[in-house]
Order: sequence, then C-alpha cells, then structure tokens
Amino acid sequence: MRLERYPALGSCKEWTGTDYSTFTAPAGDLIISMLHRISAPILLAVLVAVAGCGPSQSSGPFVELRQLRSFLLEETDSLFLGHFRSITVTTSPFRMYIPDLLADQIGVYDSLGQIVRFFGTPGEAPGELDSPDKVVVHGNRVYVEEASRFSAFDTTGNFLRIMHFPEGIYRMDHHSLTYYNDQLVIPAADVSQQRGSVLRKTPEQNAIAIMDTLLQEVTMMGRFPLFYQEGEYASLWMKLDISVEGLMVVGYSLLHEVDLYDLESVERPLVRTVRLEHPAWKPTTVEMPVSMPIPELMRLATKTSRGGPLFIVRDEFIVLSSSNYRSDYYDRIGDDRASERFATVASMEGEQLGTLTLPGPIMARDDAGLLYIRLSSAPDEREIGVYELVVE
Repeated sequence: MRLERYPALGSCKEWTGTDYSTFTAPAGDLIISMLHRISAPILLAVLVAVAGCGPSQSSGPFVELRQLRSFLLEETDSLFLGHFRSITVTTSPFRMYIPDLLADQIGVYDSLGQIVRFFGTPGEAPGELDSPDKVVVHGNRVYVEEASRFSAFDTTGNFLRIMHFPEGIYRMDHHSLTYYNDQLVIPAADVSQQRGSVLRKTPEQNAIAIMDTLLQEVTMMGRFPLFYQEGEYASLWMKLDISVEGLMVVGYSLLHEVDLYDLESVERPLVRTVRLEHPAWKPTTVEMPVSMPIPELMRLATKTSRGGPLFIVRDEFIVLSSSNYRSDYYDRIGDDRASERFATVASMEGEQLGTLTLPGPIMARDDAGLLYIRLSSAPDEREIGVYELVVE
C-alpha cells in the first residue's frame, strides 16, 4: 500500500501498458527501433528517461498505510453479524460499535475483537432497529442512523428515544452521521428548495443539515457542486468528516474532489475545493437520471468510480477512499472482493500528497487517527486491520 508517486509529467501515467504506438516521434521511433537490440533492463531505463518518470522527476512526500495489527471479530451461534458498512470507534474505553444492516442490531466489541454486548432487535417500535447504518457516540449517548429515522440509546444499550427529521427534510446519504459541538451533522436536502421532480440541483439548494440532538432544530447549509447542477444523476450520495477545529470535509459519490467548510464561522463558508487525481479513478461521462432503467444504471455503475467514506486523520490529512465495481459486482453484493478500492491523500490546506491501494473498505478512524479496514467480510472470518497513515 505504498504511494503511487506522481511525476512532474502526466505522461508517466499513460504508458503503463507499454503500448509503444502511443509515443510520438521521435520518441516512439526511437523506442521501437531499440526493442530488438537491447535487453529488458536497459529498455526500462530508456522508457523511464523518455517518459520523464525518473526519481529526479518525483515530488511530494512518501505516503503509505502501515498495518499495526489485525483481529477477528468474535461470533457465536447466537451473536453474529450479517452485513455492516461502518464502524464507530471510541477509545476511553476502547469500543467498536458495529451497526448490522441485516440483523437490525448493534454489536459492541473490545480491542481484541471480543463481544462486549449486542443490543437492538428488528422492528419499528421504540427500542427496535430498522436497517441501522451508522452509529455516533458522544459521552454516554449512542445515536443510531436508521432507514428513515434516528434512535438514541445509552452506552449500555438502554433505549432512550426515537427521532425523525422535520417534514420536508430528507437525508442524502447513508453512514455519514457525525457529531460536532453538541450537534448532529448529516448530508440532507430540503424539499422546499427543489425545483420539479428531477435530481438536477440549483445553486440555492443546500446539501448539509445541522441538527440538535433531538432533531427539533435544523439548519441547512452547504451547496451541491456545479456537476450536479449541470446534469441529473441518480447517485447523489455524499460523505463528510469534521476536524477538531471545525473544518468539515465533504465528498461526493461521482466526483474525485472534496469541499471544506468552516463550521466555526457564523456564515459556515466554503473555504476551498480540493480536486484530486488517481490513475484508477473513472469519471462518469453520461447523465444518470432516475428514469433510466435499473439494468442500465447498474451497467454504468460498473464503468464509473464511486467516492466512498472520507476521513480526517490527526486533523492534518484527508483520506478520500473510492472504489471501482467489478463487472459481477451486483451478483456479489456484500463481498469486498467485488470492488477494487483505492484512496487519495491530501493535506487540510488542499495539497494532494499521494495515492494508496487499499486492501479493503475503510470502516472508521479513531481519535488518534488510526484507520480501521475490513480485511475479510466472510462470516466467522471477519477480520479488521488497524493502520497508521505515514506521511514523510
């Protein structure tokens, strides 16, 4: 998982397949004429020199994910996990809260992957859970994002209350609920700002909801990128994370960029947009309206990259994870091997630092900036790796 270094010249990314016909004369003629005359090591050196990819051309720091340890999640005949897309980690004491989408429960684990408790049962009554997708823990409160509502528990699993968005507000993503400054923050939209029934956005539409912990007071902020204002796309999911200083980073499912907002300022302004590069990123080239047949949407999804969860590490770095679906992805949903995963690392000031190839989906970060990656999603073999981001 080392940095895929970016040279000063963009051509380095284009000749990986060694298609010599893509080189322009005289470089192309030179390479072709030498193919049958020199050995492979010498040819490689020539390619490096011609393409401008030698060490002297590299710039930027060394970036990698360094694995510290891994552990299996304990499962028994009566206490086991179905499928989860996020983990929330607390450090005092160490606990991992895992919302189970299939079994409609929350699993709580210790630092060794041993079961502490499970709570919640399937249903829609108070204390029951309906497709829990994200957990936020603050003090002795556990807030659970569900399919169409939120539930609050204490850290021992005792139910406290059910909460709903005010009428006309609906969430724009799953597993992106975040806690900051005694408020809950989540990607959301206001129906009253919508024009017509299409998904194309307007400059006036907000993209983020800031709520009190009872969801009784909601303030809308943020905006949709120009990309979503110019076209209609069925994939509008967004991800976010917030630094200790109140900088909120927002990412988008079809864009390889992030927006930074200052939550400490009264106006909560957009500070900067950071556009990123990764050789594996495949941008969408056509609109994806909701009227498009589902099989066609699924086909396009396997041709287009998806931005995934993003994380602020040690209040210094942004790690934006992304994925490419394999052609048989929709026949293997829940299998982490059905996607190729990668990430791009940038500074909070907006400088891209490097790229990473990931061994699995990033599930969480903790207060120390360690990242938790699911290495196996197989039942009874669910393995979590703990990684440190190294930037030198």
